[in-house]
Amino acid sequence: MKNSFLSVFILLFSLSLYAQESKKLTLEDIFQNDIFKINSVREFKWMNDGHYYTALAKNKKTSANDLLKYATTTGEVTDTLVHGARLIPAGTERAIVIEAYAFSSDESKLLITTGRASIYRRSSVETYYILDLKDNKTHCCRSWQ
Repeated sequence: MKNSFLSVFILLFSLSLYAQESKKLTLEDIFQNDIFKINSVREFKWMNDGHYYTALAKNKKTSANDLLKYATTTGEVTDTLVHGARLIPAGTERAIVIEAYAFSSDESKLLITTGRASIYRRSSVETYYILDLKDNKTHCCRSWQ
């Protein structure tokens, strides 16, 4: 009985030593390779048909927020509705940073909120743009700058 207990103890001890012989954790793994990143959607909005939803996601290449369309059954990206890096209004050189958005009732236009600045408690000022999804034209409707 003592021999079997000793052999089980040695086996478990050797397995624990083997499990600890893994790759060292580096700062690059944490901050650049995103090994601890949680795969979740921050905020999403349902599409009218109920088969899709949309959410903002940071594009790793351009570091802009893209508006992606996901299938509800698989959770896979089916389309990129808005490329954040391409949202450059007429007369400007910089792209709009999408902070929030809302669809029109027929989902042909998008109200984009950007440049939010808090004033006092729950009050804030924002800049609003309307994006026509059919022709990709952006119109500024309210700017506080």
